[in-house]
Amino acid sequence: MTMPTFEEASRLRAAIARDQTRYWLHMFWQPAKTKRELDRRERNWFWWGSIGWQAQLAARGVLLKLERSWANER
Repeated sequence: MTMPTFEEASRLRAAIARDQTRYWLHMFWQPAKTKRELDRRERNWFWWGSIGWQAQLAARGVLLKLERSWANER
């Protein structure tokens, strides 16, 4: 079994985060029985949104490093 590259792992983490963000956004707008449940849904929505944003930045950072290293080789 091969390990995914950092870029592949970042893309996978971003895809999972996008899916979870959509799920918790949908759940946030559903009626909640308690204020505590509504707060939990909102926290999860923001949490997964921030995880996705961080994963996208990580994937972009790897691409920029690769582009710089290839540019220096020429």
